[in-house]
Amino acid sequence: SPDQSGQVLDEAIVTVDHIWRVTEGKDVVKPLPLDLGMTGEPSADPVTQTWVSEYCILTIKCHLDNGLVEITERRSSGTDHSHFVYAGEDPLTPDLIYQERFASTINGNFKSDLGVVILPTNDATRRALGIFDRISPIDFFKAGVIYIGENQTHEHEILANVSGSPDYNLFIAGLGERVSLVNNRQNMAGLDTSEGMFDGRSTLRHSDTITTLNYHVTTMMPTNRETDPQCTRKKSHIGNDFVNIIFNNSGLEFDFDTFPSAFNYVYIVVVPEARQTFIQTRTRLHNPGWFEDSWFKVRVLTRHDFPDISSAAETAVVSGAALSAYVRNLALNAEEFCRVWSNRGLGELPSTWRSRLQQIRMLRERNVVRKE
Repeated sequence: SPDQSGQVLDEAIVTVDHIWRVTEGKDVVKPLPLDLGMTGEPSADPVTQTWVSEYCILTIKCHLDNGLVEITERRSSGTDHSHFVYAGEDPLTPDLIYQERFASTINGNFKSDLGVVILPTNDATRRALGIFDRISPIDFFKAGVIYIGENQTHEHEILANVSGSPDYNLFIAGLGERVSLVNNRQNMAGLDTSEGMFDGRSTLRHSDTITTLNYHVTTMMPTNRETDPQCTRKKSHIGNDFVNIIFNNSGLEFDFDTFPSAFNYVYIVVVPEARQTFIQTRTRLHNPGWFEDSWFKVRVLTRHDFPDISSAAETAVVSGAALSAYVRNLALNAEEFCRVWSNRGLGELPSTWRSRLQQIRMLRERNVVRKE
């Protein structure tokens, strides 16, 4: 919807763009046909052309030897790849495909009075597309996850934990899926992905079509008392996280200053509503659904100069069945706010989708032909 000046807000444009892409099924990745390019002979250099409109960068690549046409549509909310095999009678060219399939649809669900610009096929265009592709449409977030055992109060003994209680294990299992770190080329929020496994074999992450939340789970990281008695490697991760999730099984109140850091703005503290004896813990493990039927207190603590931003600013009581999803949403919302808060005074902090939309418009503006 337009603002008071009659202009449609960028936030609305990128949201509608995402809805349109999902509705059109453009966010579904389709594999290339196996019977093409498998003859053993190198394929001839494809003919490539790129167009840019107000809302889209469209690249069409035509393989003249086998008729394969590859389409790349770079839009604010994502980049979509598709392909087909051309079987027409006219000579195959990118312009032919553009006129037949994209001349009237390049702007998706939007109307634009600005003309479509053909980009030159040169190094400058390739660099511009490379820069654009490095602006991921996925919002990446990170949060620490820390287990505090019985009567633990000091940073080094807490960070040394490499395991937790049964309810903690079930809680973190619901935060996200386990992913291997070794040779992982994805954005793992600074965790070591070498074969040295300095930050462990795996970690947890939650992903959907627009968001990825990587966790720094201290119990999944190795502890070496001889070479790192203060667990400084673990601290280097959670100490740089705006948001940390604390599973407090100590029986004591959590002290906000337990982990001194200039960057820890928010702690989401989870406490079992009723602490169990050893015998009770052993007994309940044989009862299916015991965790889902348990209750936990959740409270969001913020630094003294940071605003209370959460529905759990006052203690909330949550069932085990809803605990992981509830805490994950608290972490995502807090992390988003912390990014804006830490950037205050430095100007606007656009979302990744808005950044991509701005880049599309800038690329078009730089290449539009000016009339003398």
